[in-house]
Amino acid sequence: MKLHSALSLYFILTFSICYIALMVQADENEFDDKLTLHKLFKRATERDDDDSENAGVASITSRDQKKLSKKRKGNKSLKELNRLYSTDDNKKNFNDKLLKLDEEDRLKFFRQRQLKQDKKYRKQVLRMLRKQARKNRKNKKLKDKNTNSSLSASSLILQVNEALNLTRNLWEGDIIVPDTVIEADTEVSAESVKSNLKNGFSSTTNERTTSQAQSGIGSNIWSDARVPYVFDQSYPSKHRSKIEKVMEDIEDETCIKFVQRTTEVDYVHILSGLGCSAPVGKHAAMHIVSLESGSCTNTEGIIAHELGHVLGLHHTQSRLDRDNYINIDLSKVAPEYQHNFNTYANPHNDDFAVEYDYNSVMHYGRTDFSTDGTDVITPIIGTALIGQRLGMSYFDYVTINQMYGCYDKTPYYWPMDEIDMFDKNVVGSTSITPSNPTSPLPPNFLVGLDNGKFLNALRIRGTKAYANLGSFPDQCLVDPEKCHDGFTFGMWYKDKSSANDMSIRLLSSYEPQTGPFAKDRGIEILINKGPSGHRLLSVTMQRKSKCIIGSSLDTVQNDWNHIVVIYEPNSGYLGSDIDIYVNGVKDSLAPTIPCSIFSTNVPDINPSLTVGLSPTLPEDQYIDFWIDDIAFFPRELSFTDILKLKNDGAYFDKGLSDGSLGKKDDVIGSLESFTSIL
Repeated sequence: MKLHSALSLYFILTFSICYIALMVQADENEFDDKLTLHKLFKRATERDDDDSENAGVASITSRDQKKLSKKRKGNKSLKELNRLYSTDDNKKNFNDKLLKLDEEDRLKFFRQRQLKQDKKYRKQVLRMLRKQARKNRKNKKLKDKNTNSSLSASSLILQVNEALNLTRNLWEGDIIVPDTVIEADTEVSAESVKSNLKNGFSSTTNERTTSQAQSGIGSNIWSDARVPYVFDQSYPSKHRSKIEKVMEDIEDETCIKFVQRTTEVDYVHILSGLGCSAPVGKHAAMHIVSLESGSCTNTEGIIAHELGHVLGLHHTQSRLDRDNYINIDLSKVAPEYQHNFNTYANPHNDDFAVEYDYNSVMHYGRTDFSTDGTDVITPIIGTALIGQRLGMSYFDYVTINQMYGCYDKTPYYWPMDEIDMFDKNVVGSTSITPSNPTSPLPPNFLVGLDNGKFLNALRIRGTKAYANLGSFPDQCLVDPEKCHDGFTFGMWYKDKSSANDMSIRLLSSYEPQTGPFAKDRGIEILINKGPSGHRLLSVTMQRKSKCIIGSSLDTVQNDWNHIVVIYEPNSGYLGSDIDIYVNGVKDSLAPTIPCSIFSTNVPDINPSLTVGLSPTLPEDQYIDFWIDDIAFFPRELSFTDILKLKNDGAYFDKGLSDGSLGKKDDVIGSLESFTSIL
C-alpha cells in the first residue's frame, strides 16, 4: 500500500513538472503575439483604405470589455473568425474571412482579441517578473532600501529594477522605448530589438545606436499641457493618493494638468509590475507607466522622476553640455550599460536655455551602474550633491514650463550671456535672432553680445538695428489685453552713445500709429533723450479700447540702470496703472495718462517682441546701447520681489542647491570684445 502511494505521488509530481515547463515555454512564445495582431490589423485596414487603426486597438477599458462581451454573443461571423485565428496555422482562411467583414465587425474582432491578449500578456509578464523578483531577493537578500537617505531617486529606481531583473530591458535603467518608435527607426533592424522586453538590449548586442536612442525617447509632448491618466484596476488605493499628491505638486508649479481619462485615445496607464519605469513624452495610444506599489511609491522623488519622463524630461546627465559640469568614469561601467551615459539633445527644449542643474530629480546618482560601488559620476563643483529624492527642483519646473510654453509660475528670461554658434542666435527662453536689413548693411550696424552688467549683454548698434526675441500670439507678453493679472518687465540697460535728441526703443511689441487711430495692441518701453540731455523713460500700453502712458523723468543715469515696469490692470483713476522702478526705487511722481489717440476695437497684428529700432518705424537714426537680463512675469511683482529681481536675477525663487552653483558663469565666461550674431 505504501509502495502504491509512493508511485502515485511520483507520477503526479513528474506530470506537474512537465506541465509547468511546457507552460513557461508557452509563456515565452506569447510575447510577440500582440505584435502579430497589430500587424494583421494594420494590413487589413490598409487594404481597405481605413484609417481607424488607433480607434480599434489603442484603448481598451473594462467598460469596453463589458460591451464587447455582450455583443460577442450571437455573432456567428466573429465566433468563426476567432476559431480560425486559433486553428488556422497559415492564416490564409483567416485573412480571407477577415476581409469579408465590414469595418465595424472587423474592429470588434480586433478589440476582442486585444482584450484577451492584453489580459493574458500582462498576467504572463507580471507572473514571470514577480517570480524572478522573489528569486533575486532570496538569492541576494535584497531589502527595500528606500529608507537610505543617501541614495538618489535614480539609484533607488535602479535597485528596484535590478531586483526585478529589468535593468537590461529598459533604456538608461528606467525608460520604456515603445515598439512603434523602434520600428520607425530605419537605422536599426526592428526585428532585432522587438525582443527587448524579453531579452534586454545593449549598445552592442542589439544594434542600439545613439540615433535610435534619441528618436526612441524623444517622442512628442502632451497637447494643451493636459495628461489623461488611469490607474490599473488592481493598483492599491493607498498608493494612488501618493502619486496624485506628486501630480498636484507639479500642477502647482507648472501649467500641466493631470486629468482622469474618459475617452482619450492617448493616455497614461499606471500599473505595478514593471518596476519603476516610463516612456519619455507622449507616444501613440496607451502609455504604460509602472510604479511598483511600495518600492516605487514610498519615495516622492521616484514618482516625480517617472512623471518627469512622462512629461518629456530626459536624464540630466545626458545633456549635450554635461561634460562642462560632471566627469564620468566609464571604466567603472560594464560595457553593456555604457550606452546609458550617451548625450543627446531634447527635441522640445534647448538645453542651453536652462542652466545645468545638479539638484534635478532627473540626475543620476554618483554610483549608478557602477561595477564596484565607487563613483562613476563626479561633479566638477566639489560641493555639489547630484541626485536627490525629495521631488522636482526649481529648474525641473522651469524646464517643463519652457517645453510647454507656459510662464505663469516661472518667468520668461533672456540672460543675454551665450551665443549658440550652430544656430547663430542668443540663448534664452526663446532664441534671439538679429534683424535682417537690406544689403548693404548701414555703417557700424552690429547686433551681438558684449561684456555686460552680469557676464555678457546684448548690444544693439547702428541705424535701424534691432533683435527679435520671438513671436508670441495671444500671450500677455506682447498683448496687454491678455494680462488679467497684470505683468512685470525687468531689465538692465546702459546707453553707449553720448548723442542727444534721439529715441531708444528698449522693448516693443506693437506698431505705433501713423495717424490719429491706433492700429496694433502691445507695449513699448522707450527712452527719449532730449536736446538738453534730459532722459524721459516712457511706457505705452495699447489695449483693445484703451491706451495709457506712464513716464519717469531723469531717473535713468549714464551707467547701468535696472528698470522695472509693472502694469496694474485694476487700479488708478483710469482703471489701470503703470508703475516704474529704476534701480529699486519707485518713481512716485510718474503719472499715468491716457494716450492722445483713438482706440476702438484695436487688433493685435504684430505678436513679436523686439529690442531696438524696427525697420518698419519711420525714424532713421543711429543707436548704440546694451540690454541685459530681460525677464517677464505675467503678474505684478511685490516690492520685495522687485529687489530680489534686481539683486538675484530672474530665478530669485530657486533654492541654494539648485542649478550649477556658479559653474555656468565659468563655462560661458565674459566676452573680451564684441561678438556679432549676424
